[in-house]
Order: sequence, then structure tokens, then C-alpha cells
Amino acid sequence: MSLEWSNNGTSSVENKGLLFREKTMQLIISTPKSLCDFISNFDPHYPDHPLYSLNTLILDEADMLLDGSYLKDIEKIMEHLKLIRRQYLKEKLIKSPDRIVQFILAAATLPTYVIKSIESQAKLLFPRALFVKSHNMHQHHPTINQKFLKVPDNQSTEIIACKYILHCTYLSIENELLDTSKLANYESIEASSGEYRLPPISWFKSLPFSIIMFFNTAKAVQDFSYILQSLGYGDIFVEIHGLVPKMQREFNLNEFKRQKQIKLLLCTDACARGLDIPFVKFVVQSEFASNVVQHLHRVGRASRGGTHGNAINFYRSADEALVSSIRGQNNPTNNSQEEEYDSSISNPSCLKTSSIENSFSRRRSFRKKMKKAQS
Repeated sequence: MSLEWSNNGTSSVENKGLLFREKTMQLIISTPKSLCDFISNFDPHYPDHPLYSLNTLILDEADMLLDGSYLKDIEKIMEHLKLIRRQYLKEKLIKSPDRIVQFILAAATLPTYVIKSIESQAKLLFPRALFVKSHNMHQHHPTINQKFLKVPDNQSTEIIACKYILHCTYLSIENELLDTSKLANYESIEASSGEYRLPPISWFKSLPFSIIMFFNTAKAVQDFSYILQSLGYGDIFVEIHGLVPKMQREFNLNEFKRQKQIKLLLCTDACARGLDIPFVKFVVQSEFASNVVQHLHRVGRASRGGTHGNAINFYRSADEALVSSIRGQNNPTNNSQEEEYDSSISNPSCLKTSSIENSFSRRRSFRKKMKKAQS
């Protein structure tokens, strides 16, 4: 049985503590902030502290929880647990000083860049930790087929750029469905009439899978949403970002998971982690991620449970340093084919699954780091 709560929980702090202490509930699911608020209501010297019986503490998405404001809450929780243990040793309520809490940190990415890296923070908090890494750590999953498409600089307005992205996404998915590399050519991206080839609404509704489309800001999502509605696509997508109220976000996500009429999810990095939706087969980065960590998490939404997935990565001139680094780390022998690759929408990226750790940067923007290195 589990005991789940957040800051909006209805149960009193005392009731929650009693349930866990008496082992009526064996599992707490909480955010760091909520757990921190919970334990702050109890004196660590309290003889019947509700967390005395705690055996295991799991930090999922550990790289995120050991950074920024989350780290402060984690440190408070760690200190509180130490005080509890000292008190029980002092009062001889536990026989062995080796009676400790096991900590498990789970993460798909653990950046090692700069002195105060996430990995160094983990080693500082857990000096006796045993690090176990899979062979896919810090790699693009081999079941994800990726394409990198540069948005031409002449896409002068947002609506033109939106049509361009829809056009390329449409042709890329058709290529995958028809298993052909001759359907579209990047050099003839515009139809003879000068208009982009936009997918019919019926095409979206008939897809046997769903699509997640990422943006860097909530405003970018809203702008793209407005254009989609003006083009008649209002019935096939939902939005999830910080400007959407919490209850509406939950409703939108449930509608997307139903896999009925809603085939497209427009979102920010709020959906880059934690979403495990098997029928999502395509991830589209309408705006390229600001760092490698977010890029890995975004494209990872398209390959769940070992299934095959696809990622269509659109980038602008300002993103070229980051994209070149990612592609160079994965396919170091193919850098000379950059221009040839970008000239064809139908060619897959053929990324090798080597580590891209050298491209990590969490403390400052990757572009600044690349510019400094080139100067």
C-alpha cells in the first residue's frame, strides 16, 4: 500500500505520520518539497518519529533532484535522517550503528561537466555509493531513428515557419510509413504553387500512433497553437506547459492518452521526463533543446519499453554548434557529410550509439561554451 501526498494533500500531517509509523502504509510517494515540509513538523529527537522505520529512499530523476532548489530540500531531508539516527543510537533504540537507510538514485543522465557537476554532488552526499551504469548511459537509444533538419533562414514569419515544420513532419512520417526514401527532397521542399504541402486533418486522425512536439517556452507553444487553430487543426492537439492550469494539464494529458481524436501534444520540457506512453512513435523538436540533457530526455519519449521510435529535430542557425557537437559525438566519421545530409529530408541520421558526455553543460548555455572554446 502507498501513501501519496503533495502540498495539496487533504490528510493531516499527524495522520500521515501515524499511518507510516505504524506500517499501515509501506510506501511514500512525494516531491522533495512536500516531504521536507512533512518532516519539518516533527522533532528529530521525537521518540516515535514516523521516519524511524524508513528502510529505503529512492530519488528518481536524480540528476534533476540534485540540482537547483531541489538540492536544498534533499540536503534538509538527509540532515534530518542523520539526526534521527543519532538520536536512536544515543538512546540505544537501535543495536547496531550500521543500521542505515539505503539510498537508490535513478537517472537517465548524470552530467559530469564542471566542478559542481551532478555526479560530484552525488558523490558528496553519498560518498560510499556504488555507481552502476548501463551500456546505453548518455547515449541515444539504438531503437530511435533521428533526423536533423535545419529551418532555412528565409522563414521570415512564424506562420511560414509553422507551415514548414508541418510540411517536413508530414513528409518524414509518410517516408517512415511507406518505407521509402524517395517521397520528398529537401531541395524541392516547396510545391510548384509556392505553398507547403500540409497534412489533411483526416491524415492526423487516421494515424495509428501519436506525436509529441516540443518547444522551449510556453509562449512558443501558444503561438504555434494559435497558428494550428487558424489552419483548421484545432481538434487534433492539446497543450501542456506552465501557463496551462494544473487541472487543465491533467485533463489534456488524459485526452492525449486516450488515443482517440487527439494525436498531437504541444509541450515544453514539462513533458520531457516521466511520460511513458507506448503509442508515441514520433517526437518533433520544433525548437531544438537548449542543452544535451534535455535533448536526450525529449527524444527518449519516442522509444518506450524497447519499441522503435523516431525523432525529427528542427534547428536554427543559433543551434548549429550544439547540433554539430551531438552529431559529431555520435557519428564522428560523418562530419564531412553535414551539408549533403541536410540537403535531403529523407535520409536517416544513422547515429552511432557512442557517448555524448562531452557535450553536457547544465550550468550555462551550451552556445556560450562553444563560442568561448572557438574564440
